[in-house]
Amino acid sequence: MFKKNILFLYRPEKDIKLPYKITYSNIGEKEGKVILNSKLDIQASYNIFDINEKGHAHIRFTLDNISFISNNVSKEVPYKGESNMLTMNQQGQVIERKGEIPYGILEHFNFSFPAKSIALDSFWESTCYSVFSNIKNPVEITGIFRFDRFEGFKGYNCTHLSFVFQPKSINLTTNIRQSLSGQGDIFFDPTYSIIACMTLNTISDTGSPGLLFRSFFKQEINPSSIRAEHCDNTSHDVIITEEYFTRY
Repeated sequence: MFKKNILFLYRPEKDIKLPYKITYSNIGEKEGKVILNSKLDIQASYNIFDINEKGHAHIRFTLDNISFISNNVSKEVPYKGESNMLTMNQQGQVIERKGEIPYGILEHFNFSFPAKSIALDSFWESTCYSVFSNIKNPVEITGIFRFDRFEGFKGYNCTHLSFVFQPKSINLTTNIRQSLSGQGDIFFDPTYSIIACMTLNTISDTGSPGLLFRSFFKQEINPSSIRAEHCDNTSHDVIITEEYFTRY
């Protein structure tokens, strides 16, 4: 029924501020026994403070609040109130990054949109960067993305994208190889260039017999965001019309 393609581009409005809740949990298992159970809860905000002549967005990503519990013990986490400055192009790639907040706290997962229009049920491949439990730096992996359907999320008319990681094996030492895998979902509103929600599940097989790390990441927009400035409907669900699907 909905035949038109969508050219996914990141082109937000200047001066908007988007509040997000971010949850990152990590469970380590040794031969089926839990040896690590940690959870990071973050309140963060994106502020689009400039867009240059090339369409690149300059973003201030601020850590408003943070709590960290590991094996039922609360841990102190620095960086509260600190910001990272990001520059993103229209494909969503981070082309410049300045800040002291570690990558794994705010930018757990990055991917880029394709340079061509995508139709429903179509796939595309993207180079992704993700943080894994026992690896210091972000890992470059290949993601396969699928445009599944249109779906409402917290007042936003979103395209629902799903993705999987191509299994990747990396050398930790000369004797130990680790395999990585993952999958997730993205709710992207192409009208406002907003990721309303993103979830990511990953598994790290460390190469040590029986030792696995399972991680869950979720970044979810606060419903009282820019949607309220454009319409009166700020409910968690919206009625999607055929007009919405066909106007692209």
